[in-house]
Amino acid sequence: MKGEILSESEYETVKSTADVYRKRLYDISWFMRNLNEYIARKANEEDDCTGRFWEGRFRSQALLTEKALLSCMAYVDLNPIRAKVATGLQDSYHTSINKRLNTNISQNKTIKGLMPLKSHQRCRNTRGLDLTLNDYYDLLNQSIELLRDTDSTAAQTRPIQHVKPLGVCQHHWHHIISDFENVFSVAAGDGSSMRKFQANTKRKRMAKISLAAICFD
Repeated sequence: MKGEILSESEYETVKSTADVYRKRLYDISWFMRNLNEYIARKANEEDDCTGRFWEGRFRSQALLTEKALLSCMAYVDLNPIRAKVATGLQDSYHTSINKRLNTNISQNKTIKGLMPLKSHQRCRNTRGLDLTLNDYYDLLNQSIELLRDTDSTAAQTRPIQHVKPLGVCQHHWHHIISDFENVFSVAAGDGSSMRKFQANTKRKRMAKISLAAICFD
């Protein structure tokens, strides 16, 4: 550090340590593992859990397509509704939809930490989700009614206005917004993206590809 000459053993130590950190910097699995551990510990503190700090919380799913991203986004935004701690989107605190609704959208400013929706004016080189805020709001409100429908058959056939344009199978939408984490395995996307993910991650088998193909193809 001060221009001192390192011994051969010290040099090898620095070299090997640098290599470890270099690999960690581009290893998303290492990042997610540590991020999930931190979140799990904090969640267990809040819930006053004992025993294993994981408590079944350590799990990540790769979202391979925009359809999967929007579906997961809806699933997460509906968490307070499913947990019955909120009655609607306006009192679903700590969700992206609540933050969007409480931001002055007329200023056409992007919201820090949230990907822009189609309703925002944005630069051509800025990515955004292909859905307006009004469309997403309607989708969630209709999904709330779907979740409250105790008749499973009626729930599967209830028309949801913006599901079909998203390219998501309406018949399975209720299942997706009710239990997204278990509908898919380590990744969510259409059949093609799931098979590509399987090849890229060198997995011998990939669970739930058939269901993914039905939901998103």
